[in-house]
Amino acid sequence: MIIRRIPQDFRVIETLMPGVVVPSPGAFAVYRVTKTTLTTPEAAARLAKCLKVKPASVEYAGLKDKHAVTTQYMTVAGVKSAPERLEEQAFEAEHAGCMPRHVTAADIGANWFEIVLRDATREQFLEMERRWDLLAMEDDSLACVNYFGEQRMGSARHGGGFVARRLVDGDFEGALKLAIGTPARKDSGVRRALTRGAATHWGNWTLALEAIPRCPQRKALETLAAGGSFKDAFVAMPFFEQQMFVDAYQSHLWNRTAASIVSGGAGLRSIEFEEDGFEFLAAAAWDASLREMQIPLPRKDASITEAVRPGVEAALSAEGLGLNQLEIPGLRRPAFGSAARSLLVAAKAASMSPWEKDDLTASGKRLKRMLRFELPRGAYATVVLRALGQ
Repeated sequence: MIIRRIPQDFRVIETLMPGVVVPSPGAFAVYRVTKTTLTTPEAAARLAKCLKVKPASVEYAGLKDKHAVTTQYMTVAGVKSAPERLEEQAFEAEHAGCMPRHVTAADIGANWFEIVLRDATREQFLEMERRWDLLAMEDDSLACVNYFGEQRMGSARHGGGFVARRLVDGDFEGALKLAIGTPARKDSGVRRALTRGAATHWGNWTLALEAIPRCPQRKALETLAAGGSFKDAFVAMPFFEQQMFVDAYQSHLWNRTAASIVSGGAGLRSIEFEEDGFEFLAAAAWDASLREMQIPLPRKDASITEAVRPGVEAALSAEGLGLNQLEIPGLRRPAFGSAARSLLVAAKAASMSPWEKDDLTASGKRLKRMLRFELPRGAYATVVLRALGQ
């Protein structure tokens, strides 16, 4: 069973909170941008080019999938005359109104998903229907544990672990090598040349610099070639990547905490099914305490309630850590963030089409069906799909 056989199989439509966009003139033009097989930054660059403004004049509230058809809002500063519609290959934008400031993540109300599952067997779809019935709540929603999706874990380098786990230990060389000197099969283009060149010549920074292309990460090796420390070299990396490494590890710890709480730590609850460590409860098992539970992102000095503490301790124990060790020695930033996340997420207005013959499989014996549902910002459709057996 697969998703994204073609981009049109995965559609995402972002909606904003009521009243965020106004029709009257404002300092920032708002565009509703639909893109296909483009990253969000690529679409933002196209919007800036069409409007003849600098790329820095365009901002957006969140990143959307590249291999999909996605719709999201972008705000543009400095537009003297906002065209009603812009269109290029794989990109279109409609003027939606104005805002007094740039759009932020807090402005997102929800994301609506239409996802086609393909290349499935009858048995797989029957199992999906069994799970659907278990997860179904009384209001046509599906009850899911609000795990971070795998795309949040992008810095876990292919069996080598999390960069931030090395950072917590003060192992800046190990962290840097994992970040830019560990080749992976899926690396391509500049990334492939960077990781292979750095890995081949690790320790000989002059040769490493000769082997790698021009890219933002090159500054780290230039720092080492000039006699800087591994900590200096890591700090020379683009800050966005530095913070991403920490966010990914913190998300992993939150997921392990949630899984421990859901399982009850000692078999106190009946887990209906498990997918690679992601454990899921039937809707009937979500009592009031679980439905209302907020779990803070693990960090030093985080305020942990007694209900959540066993899960946090179990997650950290598996890593050989204590809560007060979640900081990077000698660095003020990147840092472990402070926020709370609901244990339960409800996939609202959920529906599932009958299965039918998959017209894109050569054998003609495989099946497809469409799922539709809405998730609040910060929740992952891939987690809902995993709960349903994809």
